[in-house]
Amino acid sequence: MQRQYLRGISEYISAALLAIIVLGVGALVVSRIFENAYTAQQLAERQLVKTTLETRQDLIITLAYIDSNDTLHVVIVTDNTPVKLYDVYINDTPWSSRCTLSLNNGQTLIPHNVALPYYAAATITCNGAGSYADVKIVYEGGEAYASAKRI
Repeated sequence: MQRQYLRGISEYISAALLAIIVLGVGALVVSRIFENAYTAQQLAERQLVKTTLETRQDLIITLAYIDSNDTLHVVIVTDNTPVKLYDVYINDTPWSSRCTLSLNNGQTLIPHNVALPYYAAATITCNGAGSYADVKIVYEGGEAYASAKRI
């Protein structure tokens, strides 16, 4: 028996097919990498927006004075986001335990770890402040400062 010559695919066609397969797999890998990078970017942007909104709290001291009885009065207002009030310092000493926080709705609290609603006006009153006080109010969005003198 005579062996018949089997005809195969030309080496040019096989090289072209191999190149097409490699390019297809490469395109698939690159598209998955870009998809993962895009997803990671979206998650990072969402986290940034969330963090920005959480720390965008704003507390403003509008008035600070000491009356003739050595009682410090600090009037504060909040912006369009609720504010988490942590502590009140007078002359770099924590004074929250000696102060009261009166909200504009009539509620009275101790100004330590308190959540203030948005667009709220409140008065912090502290007894025994002396004739001069440097006031620092620490809240989740930062710190607010004021100086108060006896009037």
